[in-house]
Amino acid sequence: MLLIFLIQAILRIVAYPFFLFFYLLRIGPFYRRVSFESKNYQDEGTRAFSRVGKKAHCLFHFSSEGEFEQIRPIIDELISHGKNVELLFTSPSVEHKVVEYYQAHRERVRYLRLPLITYFPLLKRQNIIAWSSASKMMMVRYDFFPELIYLGSKMSEFILFSATSKSSKARFNKDGKPIISWIKKFIYAQFSEVIAATTEDQKVFESAQLGTQIVAPIELRMLQINSRQKSFRKHKHYEFLSQILGLYPYQDRICLAQMWINEFTFFNDTNLLNDIADKKKFIFLAPHLLKEDKVEEMLSEIKKLSPKLKIHILDESKLSLESFQSFLTEITMNPGLILCTVKGILCEIYPYFHKVYVGGGHGKGVHSLLEPFVAGSKIFCGPNIHRSTEYDMIISSNFNIKIIEDCHEIYHIMSQENEDSMKAEVISAMIEESELAKRKLINLLTK
Repeated sequence: MLLIFLIQAILRIVAYPFFLFFYLLRIGPFYRRVSFESKNYQDEGTRAFSRVGKKAHCLFHFSSEGEFEQIRPIIDELISHGKNVELLFTSPSVEHKVVEYYQAHRERVRYLRLPLITYFPLLKRQNIIAWSSASKMMMVRYDFFPELIYLGSKMSEFILFSATSKSSKARFNKDGKPIISWIKKFIYAQFSEVIAATTEDQKVFESAQLGTQIVAPIELRMLQINSRQKSFRKHKHYEFLSQILGLYPYQDRICLAQMWINEFTFFNDTNLLNDIADKKKFIFLAPHLLKEDKVEEMLSEIKKLSPKLKIHILDESKLSLESFQSFLTEITMNPGLILCTVKGILCEIYPYFHKVYVGGGHGKGVHSLLEPFVAGSKIFCGPNIHRSTEYDMIISSNFNIKIIEDCHEIYHIMSQENEDSMKAEVISAMIEESELAKRKLINLLTK
């Protein structure tokens, strides 16, 4: 592993001036990435613990916001035990969450954007091995960069969390099982423990004889989701949203979550329009893309498909004492689609919907199914569920998710489906199991 690390380090040092040259030319990907990574020199939270005479107990690496949420209960627990933690992340999508977390735990947390382009071994904030002071490390999923693997291989504990054998490039044997390449086997062997994402992944890893300890799935994200949903009453928007949702009985509420424009043929349905106009159904759209230009594009597409459909935009400006009452009156007097562009509330409001259609399944892949699952909602989605470990986990727990092949049939199938939603007592038992598994993992990280 040391040899691989040294080779890639030399190559990146040689390439370093070229990357900076591309940055100065403002070439898109290089300019955006360098601008992102250069914030490591601006933020107070990126100063290494060693600068203030401290050491970190554990380093956590994750790429996206979803992966951060997966292991957040572990990070919370370590901080509550008085441990210092380092957070290393790859994607700009999770940056705001990490900075917010640091602001809430300034003495216990340090963070760094993973230096991919600006990597330079002589500069601490461009070299994670020099920056980190942790003795244990946990990675989530699959950003297997050489410097990460090399750093982890020197730790007393090096844990891969939510490991999956699935990928867009996966090859399969005659039985339909993923084949793990020799490179992946070498990488997995560097970890002291590999915690599988699903029981199916566990079986694949065990049969591959990776030479490391394979641990049964631990679904920590259920704990974080459950906590957020239960604390929704404390949310600043709770009173406003509860009044909107309270206009219709629970059984008549449908949420279209993380939906993409290619799934909007849903709105080309006469029965849907009639049911909305007659106040038989409450349709709440929380699209995947929330930027203003994308919202305008969505509005145009919906109006093209359903010219008579009334659309009410629910944004931050409507959720204020000055304007909320007029908005509530408008949607009461003129029933229509509620298109929500308020950020950070979708997870919290799932428990208030009987049925949820989760988008993405008619594109690259379905989005998070776990949040509506924990909420106890009846779940529907498109057919591209092949990379979703959340789908596998839910199905393996004997719950049903309805797959809808044709977007035009979404409303018809949802309105005809009369199966009960998820059983609350079974979900509660699964959450308790997650809590016990979390305790075991905490013991491993604190021993």
